[in-house]
Amino acid sequence: PVLFAYGQRHYKINIIEYFNEKTVRLFCSQIIGTLCDLLDKKLSNFAQEAWIDMFTYLGRALLLGVNLK
Repeated sequence: PVLFAYGQRHYKINIIEYFNEKTVRLFCSQIIGTLCDLLDKKLSNFAQEAWIDMFTYLGRALLLGVNLK
């Protein structure tokens, strides 16, 4: 899948300490936080949960691509 390949493409020995679960979680949480700030009351709880689920999946897929290398 594309996300696995994207994760593999970003795997480099010299950056692996920075491209890890902690930084992917930070990135994903910042995206969700930004969405919540920008959309404010227009973002329903259902939509917010959907965005969280999607970015959880995206983050896991990226990390799987890195870990499969």
